[in-house]
Amino acid sequence: MALKGPHRTGCPEDRLLRCEEDLEAEFHELLRRAALAGWSESEACTAIASLADHRILAADANNRMMSEIASRRPSGIVIRAPRR
Repeated sequence: MALKGPHRTGCPEDRLLRCEEDLEAEFHELLRRAALAGWSESEACTAIASLADHRILAADANNRMMSEIASRRPSGIVIRAPRR
């Protein structure tokens, strides 16, 4: 099922609620597929929440790193690709 995406017009405060509504059918389908594979709903929900949390933490770390690079403040090890 295609997602509708955010509305260009409307109240910005409703954006998260609209996103939840948009994702709800896909979420229930994912839970159904997890149950068919043998996972309990609790296990699947916990795993989904953990994956979402890890994604948020990774995005935050990436944003902080990019800010530091942009401000040219060294903050530890810089990994560069090998020169060819």
